[in-house]
Amino acid sequence: MGNLINDYNRIKKSFPNYTVWMNINGFVQTFNGDAKITSSICETEIVYRNDEEYYVTGFKENKLNDFLKTMIRHKKKVAYLKNEE
Repeated sequence: MGNLINDYNRIKKSFPNYTVWMNINGFVQTFNGDAKITSSICETEIVYRNDEEYYVTGFKENKLNDFLKTMIRHKKKVAYLKNEE
């Protein structure tokens, strides 16, 4: 997971005022502060990974449109990145 967190941190620096969502193989994930925001607004489960010291939440890609609408209703901007491997 280390590379994914590094990618997230790099992207977050470019979009500091956005909630960054990353789609990895059909599962949308976000970390740390963005995980807390997403979990609070979209009511997704949040997990603290003690081994690597970060928060993570996520959801299946089929919920993307619903959760984007929810974030927009709460006046949140989302940067969405999809891995096309």
